[in-house]
Amino acid sequence: MKKILFIALCLVAAVGCNANLGDVKGIKNTPGVDISKGDDGKYVTSYEGALIPDDDEWSDGRSEMIYIISLIGEQKGAINDELFYERLTTKILDVEERFMYLHDTTGEDPDYWSWAFGWVGGQMTYDMIFDAVGDAYIRHYLSCAYHEVDSYLHENGYEGYHDVSQWPYDSATHTLYTTDASTYQAKVLYFDGDKAVLRGHLYPMWCYYDPTGHYGYRRECPMELYLVKFVDGRDEFLQGFDLTWEDIQKLIEELGVE
Repeated sequence: MKKILFIALCLVAAVGCNANLGDVKGIKNTPGVDISKGDDGKYVTSYEGALIPDDDEWSDGRSEMIYIISLIGEQKGAINDELFYERLTTKILDVEERFMYLHDTTGEDPDYWSWAFGWVGGQMTYDMIFDAVGDAYIRHYLSCAYHEVDSYLHENGYEGYHDVSQWPYDSATHTLYTTDASTYQAKVLYFDGDKAVLRGHLYPMWCYYDPTGHYGYRRECPMELYLVKFVDGRDEFLQGFDLTWEDIQKLIEELGVE
């Protein structure tokens, strides 16, 4: 299961023109995809109004995003909501890929999709389980800012901690809702029984999350795109993750970590 890291205030992303049409031919008819030729003669590909990663050496995640978009185009007929609910409540939902739609509020830069694997410094993808009474359990790993606490945890048999969210699934709109202080919603665009593609936000993933405007971020993230897989192992899901964030905070105080 992939665990990705990020630096919150430092991200370099390369997006824009695509040298050729070859690798995007298969997604040109997928809803939300726009392919046009720029003034320089190169093709520009966007999804839901934002540029997908470029195909040059400075950009990563292009093939991964094209694959996810291709899955969306492969969805035939309605989502099997009954089976999706069954997978949610009997398997682990493991987020394999994550892309963030980044919008520059100043208008200086074009909107673009950023691959989570290009970020370093903290956890960027998560796995979680959903129970039948409406609780979702999410596993967290400590960021590098807490390396002393993290070392202590591993010395004592822990890998991280868990968090609990609430969830319902709306079969009428094929939308999974997860809650914290805010409500996150992610629509299922593709589902084959083993993997799914969701678009929106899935707690706790919301890049540049700032509902009150406290941080004054220059960028916003109106939506994200996830490729998730349903895997076995629910019975052992919380092994090594028994602690809560409140427990971690107590450890931070006891260890005198600033």
